[in-house]
Amino acid sequence: MYKETNESRSTLSEIASRTDGRESLSLQKLKENYPGARNPEEARKIDASLRSISQPGRYQASVLEAFEGTNVRAALRMNPATTKAAILSLLIDASDFVDAKKRLDSPEDYAFTADTLLEKFPSFTLEDFKLCTDAVKAGTHFERLKAGEFVREFEKYDEKKSEAAALRAQYVQRVEAEDRQRLVMRVVSEVAEIEGSKEQNIADWISGKKSNLTKEQRAELQERDRARRDA
Repeated sequence: MYKETNESRSTLSEIASRTDGRESLSLQKLKENYPGARNPEEARKIDASLRSISQPGRYQASVLEAFEGTNVRAALRMNPATTKAAILSLLIDASDFVDAKKRLDSPEDYAFTADTLLEKFPSFTLEDFKLCTDAVKAGTHFERLKAGEFVREFEKYDEKKSEAAALRAQYVQRVEAEDRQRLVMRVVSEVAEIEGSKEQNIADWISGKKSNLTKEQRAELQERDRARRDA
């Protein structure tokens, strides 16, 4: 079986020791652990992701929730050694769990599979990787669990992720449209109150329809709108 290096064991042990959430890393420690992080928020995010995927048992997160995790490319930038160790740990856990005659059983097998998955699924988050390896553990494998089987399971997940992304985009667009509409109506109400103009006239002007606003009222509304955007 694949043997972790002392460095990998140390890294994963440190991650696992923080899974109960009681330890809050100092800013200096975050900088040391994730030297490639652009800011403290990014470092805290990857630290939280690594802690969450290192917890034992089935990962309690949805595909949509995994969207908010740490992208694997960003994780590799912030700390490639820790990121690869975490990915290898997920593969080891899945391979050890599944009772297959042919499975990953050498450092070369694990390294090749990890590199292949990172290359094929660069948009995945660390949380996506955890959900995928959990799916591998929950699947049916009678004879073989090599790199190809992992790739196929990740591809199945990618289909669900694409569907979830479409639903998420629709939701975001709807919320943004509703927010814009609320903003427009608030502007309409405020301007109508200040100018004494009819709300429908102002709403028609904002939407591009013909209205009874005077030239001066149009100019004033344009100036207010410009000032609001520049604020």
